[in-house]
Amino acid sequence: LPLSALGGEIDEVTHVQDESLLDVDMGELELLFCEDVFDDVLYAISNVLAPLEELAKSKTAQKPSKQPASDHVSPCEGESKHVLVNTSCVSLLFTNDELVPFTRLILGNCVTTAESSFCDGSNITKLSAKQISMLYLAPDGELYPEQVCAHEMSAGPPLAICLESTREDSKCIVELRGTRIFMVYQYVAECYQYFYSGTVGLGLWIANSAEVLAKLQPEHETESPSKSTSMEFHLFDCSLLIPRSSLSSEMISVEIEHAKISFEDLFDSFSMPTQENCLHLNPVQTADGGSAETSIDQAQKRQVSRTIIEMERFRIFSSMMESGDARDPEAFDSRENLAFNCFFEIDGRAEPNKQVYHQIAPPQNYEIEREKAERHWREMTSNSATLKIIADYAPHLRILVSDDLNGTKTPLSLDVTLSQFCLLMSCWYNNMSELPIMFPVSATDIVVGSKFIADASTFPEFGSEQYREVMESFHPPTSEFVMSLSRLSLRCTTDKSFDTVTTEAKGILLGLDECTIHVVSDSLGLTKVGAGSLGARLIDDDKVHCKIVDVNNRKELMHSWADLTFGTGEECTKFVEDLPLPFQMSIFLAPNASLYNIGMDSSILMMSDFSTLFGFLGFISVYFCESELGYPYLRAMEFLNETKQGMMGEDEIDETTSESLTDFRLWLSRPAVWIPVEPTEFASPFLILATEKGIWYRCATIELFLSQECIVKALTMSFVDKEDAEHRASLSLSRSLTLGKSLVEGLSLGLRIDYSGATNHSDYSLKIPYNGGQAS
Repeated sequence: LPLSALGGEIDEVTHVQDESLLDVDMGELELLFCEDVFDDVLYAISNVLAPLEELAKSKTAQKPSKQPASDHVSPCEGESKHVLVNTSCVSLLFTNDELVPFTRLILGNCVTTAESSFCDGSNITKLSAKQISMLYLAPDGELYPEQVCAHEMSAGPPLAICLESTREDSKCIVELRGTRIFMVYQYVAECYQYFYSGTVGLGLWIANSAEVLAKLQPEHETESPSKSTSMEFHLFDCSLLIPRSSLSSEMISVEIEHAKISFEDLFDSFSMPTQENCLHLNPVQTADGGSAETSIDQAQKRQVSRTIIEMERFRIFSSMMESGDARDPEAFDSRENLAFNCFFEIDGRAEPNKQVYHQIAPPQNYEIEREKAERHWREMTSNSATLKIIADYAPHLRILVSDDLNGTKTPLSLDVTLSQFCLLMSCWYNNMSELPIMFPVSATDIVVGSKFIADASTFPEFGSEQYREVMESFHPPTSEFVMSLSRLSLRCTTDKSFDTVTTEAKGILLGLDECTIHVVSDSLGLTKVGAGSLGARLIDDDKVHCKIVDVNNRKELMHSWADLTFGTGEECTKFVEDLPLPFQMSIFLAPNASLYNIGMDSSILMMSDFSTLFGFLGFISVYFCESELGYPYLRAMEFLNETKQGMMGEDEIDETTSESLTDFRLWLSRPAVWIPVEPTEFASPFLILATEKGIWYRCATIELFLSQECIVKALTMSFVDKEDAEHRASLSLSRSLTLGKSLVEGLSLGLRIDYSGATNHSDYSLKIPYNGGQAS
């Protein structure tokens, strides 16, 4: 529409061709967003569009139909509009009200097309860019200034956006190809505050400018009901880098072949599997199995916001200090040298044993940066994995990880050192817990979202009635993490120098079949872990008889579940002859105690001691017990004590601390335990302990005190020499009961041993036969 038409008659305006093509070419376009500037621009645009809208409305009401009644012409014919905009470079800069830069989006060789149909009200807008860069310009973004960038050539443009809109709904699809994305949660939180919170930045302007936006919309759109909007993100050949924190250069890289991210609003979150029911992603349904949407009041709808992430064929790598170990405090306390980014940059995508950085300029002080510059990617996955991740806000965060993607299941196999495992934990507990600084959240939101950390000195004494009530009572959860996998393999190795990467490190391998793992953190500061599986294997590479535990699904169950109450209450000392699952485990991490419960049904164990079990349990729980490994809550308590000492002096600080207790319990129903007489020799005679009822064992330690308790019913003990031991590859309970020379049959006993390291004194209690109660 030419500007000269603004001063003409009404007929000159309405005679413009109904179908038009607008082609715009631009060189470089830079847009600066600031609230005051944007208000002025929007006000000017509204003043220009308002007369045109009134002009069109009046002409539509007065204009008679020019088509004869006999002509059958579609009323939609020719009523469309096409727009094409080519731009060599677009830079969109966002600042705060004082014009301090926050973030900048740069798109190179950007092409935008728009097509509108006045007949059905449909609009299709497409945008593609051959270069993309998103910069974090705040002072806290100096270590990771480029949050999104293209790192390699791909089949298509790095960025492609398609927005399809009709009168009923709209859909937006965003595609990223060959890009590197840094997942710094502090920046994500800053963007949320700026764009959506309604307290600062663009969100505040939208909240205060509803009237102006309403004037720009046609009257029929303002009166129509709100349209449903859906959004999808697709990642192709992308790298997702997650640092330990915004101040640390140690990170993991998730190399993704394809990932899809979508969003839903549901009535309820997913339901956990139980002994009677399987896992349900959408548990709210009507009696006939259909959707319950029609039977639920509109005010009760969309109570849960769900994010779905479908990742196909991805691998995980780590980049961290290769000198030192997981307990090196300098990895967490030292601040990175920000000048490093001027001389080095990440070299493409992560590959096994590939150097992380390559040099782009001669560094002024190479000795300072040598360790970081020579880091290599170390793979943490043993195979290419496929996962489906569901995150529900209901209202606390509930995360479900499943390997069932469109009916296809791919086993998840991880091979991690202690340093890598602690890095994974820190990416969640450190990185994902950081708060925005440039646009901080309100004090009210901080109070609501803060977590109470129970103090060991005020927590009930272990074993007391108050302690049992705390463990059994319900406390509102703050977060939940669930894994439902067809097969999980976790290999744990100790830290060692990476100079001998060709030498195979010895470790402990846990394999689970059809497993469910449930981790809950509640408002009291307790962490509960429950796990259930239809099959389990525990292999120790450091043992001659390496297959320590072998459990199979002899009950022919169809699904597993996680019991968070296993081992609590009065059942903690209860002898069990039958377990509902082939393998189940529970862990309770309290401020003054750590409880570990393992139950196995129809299991075959081959071990001379519990070092393998204790080693694995210590591997997965030590991060939450030692502050040197980076657990933020423990480090916060250390910082609090140091601050108190600096303000009050050491003499006024109460140095009394509660004793920490570790309690391990093992339930074995219908087990067969093979104990090698000579553990260091493969061809060794064995002592077999087998029973068709069960074995219960408990080991509790508190400071220098150790207590062990064992209960056995209907025990058969036999001796197998070297020749018969050769048949141990095909072990079973029935074979174990008949193999070898019988020594004892039908023995029931209770044994308890208490040892005090302070006095070097031991007490032994023995009950034969055992008829119930405690062993002592």
